[in-house]
Amino acid sequence: MCSDVLCPATITNGIVDEDVCDRRVYSECSFSCDLGFYLNPEQTKVACTISGSWDEHNKTSCLEFDRGLVVMVTPGNGFDHFYSVPTTQEGTPRLKNIIEYFLHFDAKFLNVDGDYALKQAYFYDYKTRTIYKDSTFSISLTGDNTMTALHIGLSRSYIRLAVDWISHNVYWTDSRYKWIMVQSPIGNDTSMHRVLIHENLEGPHALVLDPNEALLFWSDIGSVTKIEVSSLSGRDRKSLIVSSLNYPYTLAADYVDRRLYFTDSIRNTLETMTYEGRDRKVLLNHNYQILDIAIYKEYLYMTAEAGKTLYFLNKTNGETLDTGLSARDKTFYGITVFAPDAQPISNKANCSRFGCAQICVTEKDGASCLCKDGYSINQDKKTCSSKLYT
Repeated sequence: MCSDVLCPATITNGIVDEDVCDRRVYSECSFSCDLGFYLNPEQTKVACTISGSWDEHNKTSCLEFDRGLVVMVTPGNGFDHFYSVPTTQEGTPRLKNIIEYFLHFDAKFLNVDGDYALKQAYFYDYKTRTIYKDSTFSISLTGDNTMTALHIGLSRSYIRLAVDWISHNVYWTDSRYKWIMVQSPIGNDTSMHRVLIHENLEGPHALVLDPNEALLFWSDIGSVTKIEVSSLSGRDRKSLIVSSLNYPYTLAADYVDRRLYFTDSIRNTLETMTYEGRDRKVLLNHNYQILDIAIYKEYLYMTAEAGKTLYFLNKTNGETLDTGLSARDKTFYGITVFAPDAQPISNKANCSRFGCAQICVTEKDGASCLCKDGYSINQDKKTCSSKLYT
């Protein structure tokens, strides 16, 4: 029951301000929200109702952040924490609401991607050569954030992760092993992986997917440096650009406008082109190394090593909208967007009903089945047999 003269000490996901006349107000109470929550602009106070209980605003005045950026951070002695940077629905970063999360084990996280529908995030750890999965991830970091190993045994080279949020598969490049891998994270069997592409690869680096188009894009740095594309099953491979390209370090995709964004660490450019490799434009010439980029709404988010800065740019013209975060003793590295509308689903592929025995991948017209390493597909195109017995 409400007191006639006192506000409650707390509300759901928040705390009532105690510095207002020692909480002595008669009908309404001002409040602040817990870390990971923000004030509902339509409900700035909670009130005592005639029935003598605090109104429903007690549960809805503090809203949980549901979208934002995940940024890997190094303080100079190891990648032992990351930032969660909430954004508005328009993509504007809420810089006053940044949450810093410190890992509970010795790690050096370089890259990250997420699966919003499953509330999962994946991290590449350089120290243990492992991809870790956080199965309770949220921008508000209200889960237990327990890390489990998805894949152990990567090289200590350039690794780039990308998640197909329709089939939920995880893809990655490994520049030392010279391959592109895919793994199903469904269930507890961590052996459900295969080398997807390895022929004619010299140094696979950047990687990005468009699951709705069932497309896999990557850069290959070698005797002929290029940006290539294939289906998510590794078929229909072709080169998009092979000229005026030296060291394509990062890739990002704009799923709405069907454009790729990429950086060249030697030419010092940030560029964009269509999915077909046409209409190539230079958005930005710079004198520092861009470490990673991500796209959300009209924003292009960019981490840069020399400036130790997280930049926010206009994705159309490359104009710097805000230098965002800066720190003398930190470097921002891998970055991804974690938001409900950042991973739209228009493709009708449904792997949960397709009946693959091992790995199901998204295709443009549905789905197809793959087998893990050491197995081959049977005539039914769904089950697999060990190559040792065929």
